[in-house]
Amino acid sequence: MKKNSLLSKLILSNLMFFLLPAVVFLILASVFFSNRLLSDRRATTQYIQNDVSTSVSNLLSGISNLSISIIADETIREFILADNPAPTSEYLEQYSSALSTLQTMISQNTAVQNIYIQTADDRQLCTGAYSKNAPIFTGQEFDGMNSTYGQWVLFSDGKYLNFCRSIRNMYHPEEKIAYLKIILDSSALRRFFASSQMPDDICFALWSQDGQLLTHNLTDSNRWLLNEADTETLFRLKQGERISLHGPDGYYHALSSRMFHGRLYLTELALDKKNVYRRMILIIILALTTLFAVFATVQIIFYRHFLVKPILHLGKLMESIESEDYSVQFNYKVSRELEQLTSRFNTMSKRLHFLYNQVYQTNLKYKDAEIQNLQAEINPHFLYNVLDSICWLIELKRTEHASRMVRMLSSLFRLSLIRTEDGLIPLSKELEHVNLYVKLQQERFENHFQFTLEVDESVDPSSIYVMKLLLQPLVENAIVHGIVPDRNDGEIIVTVYQEDQNLIYHIYDNGVGIDPDYIQSLLSHSNPPSDTHGLALNNINERLKLKYGDSYGLAYFHPGIGGSIFIVRQPIITKEDRSC
Repeated sequence: MKKNSLLSKLILSNLMFFLLPAVVFLILASVFFSNRLLSDRRATTQYIQNDVSTSVSNLLSGISNLSISIIADETIREFILADNPAPTSEYLEQYSSALSTLQTMISQNTAVQNIYIQTADDRQLCTGAYSKNAPIFTGQEFDGMNSTYGQWVLFSDGKYLNFCRSIRNMYHPEEKIAYLKIILDSSALRRFFASSQMPDDICFALWSQDGQLLTHNLTDSNRWLLNEADTETLFRLKQGERISLHGPDGYYHALSSRMFHGRLYLTELALDKKNVYRRMILIIILALTTLFAVFATVQIIFYRHFLVKPILHLGKLMESIESEDYSVQFNYKVSRELEQLTSRFNTMSKRLHFLYNQVYQTNLKYKDAEIQNLQAEINPHFLYNVLDSICWLIELKRTEHASRMVRMLSSLFRLSLIRTEDGLIPLSKELEHVNLYVKLQQERFENHFQFTLEVDESVDPSSIYVMKLLLQPLVENAIVHGIVPDRNDGEIIVTVYQEDQNLIYHIYDNGVGIDPDYIQSLLSHSNPPSDTHGLALNNINERLKLKYGDSYGLAYFHPGIGGSIFIVRQPIITKEDRSC
């Protein structure tokens, strides 16, 4: 049976789910038309708010200009600054002129009901009727005016708005010479609110800076706003934030404010039609989304079975190949493409298996053989030096020393004959081997040098496995090429410690030292070794790199005080690591 291609299956699935473009189109269309309605709504409310704001601002500016005219008028200031007033004809003339000026000013502003002036010596000038027994300023108004530096203080009794401020001596600003109150009918502001012929769901309220409601045109259905206008809400409105409140009618209402003269706030309350439109769009989206989810679920199952599942399985097989398991096979053949992929993957797996067995294993055997050859090159050189020393002692008739050296040499070779599959021995055996070698050399050179072996307490020699015959050639190098040529008492210090996950040999001698460039050329293969000295150092470095990689090996440092320092770096390998 001929299998359909994966492309044909994808095309078929897209044809089955043609409803998705229709769903997206309906959602976008709903959002578009609702945004158009909201945009028109915002433009209308913005226009109304600007109209009302302009009217209120003009009225308040007129009140401010009126107060400035009153304070600057010469006849009024003469009345305020009259010295030792008495019911003389001159004082009565000043009073009459000042009152006439106030009446003229009030006639030019229909929103102003009355103007009251009270001097510092309690003389009063009023455009309207008042009771001489009742004060024209309340204690609260006096406190407000005295706490400000000639700025307006607003008060309201529900019917009137009282604009109060102190009048100061222009020559001594700290001296208050009179108090001024301009009384404004609240209905004058409400006329501005109604003049815009706004819809019923848009209202306005005017607040003072301290949260006092001065006037409003709220309807009975919107008076709940007075209960919601707490300190936090007013503060947020003052910061220019737009707030939505859930009204008793079940809809959200939007609040926004504007500031006038730094002391008044005009709040607009409008029905948030956005939430009405959102409910409508939400119902449409939920219905269409449910339908789309059903089809999408079917599509996901389809793709998972024919595409995702085979790819995930192929990924796991690739991980097996990375772990050197080349026996895995890929057996998905649900389409022509996957059938071709299966055939090519299985061919690749078999080919890699062949290369692994024929090439990789061969290289490993070659590397192990090379390591053994390098190790074998060291043993004859060491044996020659020791036998030469024993021969020298016998010629000198020092048979006791020669006998002791033969016994130590026997123990030394017993350790050297230890053979393991991976070429590793316990660190304790390597340290025992180098101690025997040093004792042999001290017998030969009659304790011409001091030897110290320090093992850090964090290192357990019995549980760590290392390559053998690494320390002995380096100690031999320190004796023969460092201590002996110096002809003075020498010192060799070998320190074994752990650094991260590495084991470090630190070999120091205070001998004549070696040219760092020469050692570097030996280790970098730029200068092939021409003597046994160079061969030993090169072999140690090569053995470590062949066994563990280029991150490990031998390094040389020349201390400033003289002598030489060799550092051997190799990984820490435990018994558990060897069994893996």
